[in-house]
Amino acid sequence: MKLYASGEDYLKAVYTLFKENGAVRSLDVAERMGMSKPSVSHAVKLLREGGFLVMNDDYTLRLTDLGWEVAEKLYERHQYFTERLTDAGVDTDTAEVEACQMEHTISDDSFKKLRDLKREFTWIEKMIFCILLRSGMHLQPTERKNTYPPQNDSDYTGSG
Repeated sequence: MKLYASGEDYLKAVYTLFKENGAVRSLDVAERMGMSKPSVSHAVKLLREGGFLVMNDDYTLRLTDLGWEVAEKLYERHQYFTERLTDAGVDTDTAEVEACQMEHTISDDSFKKLRDLKREFTWIEKMIFCILLRSGMHLQPTERKNTYPPQNDSDYTGSG
């Protein structure tokens, strides 16, 4: 079964509700997503037929292994993009909406490369910081030059 963005959104909603509450009902999903109960019932039926979730005897919803895998992947992407956007100065509401769009369109390979690139920069930044601390070099924020390219040697060294 081909899973569209709307189906992925339902899976992500079930996933986040489960993480928050343990048990998930169709009504919970409808409230979270701002959808009508009939719309959620239809989506649940399609997702059950696709093998992404099951309905328990008490009418609670549970993700299958396949559904959990898809939802967890989307949740990770959503968190990643929301964090990057808010770090860049985008307001939270806009970041949430745009992260939701991005999580559906980026390929697995591209997302992995972006995620790993961020980790690599974090590791490199930590390494540089440790080297600077061990060397006894202390950088003062007021000594930083904001010109590029550097105009003279003092722009590299921080000295006058």
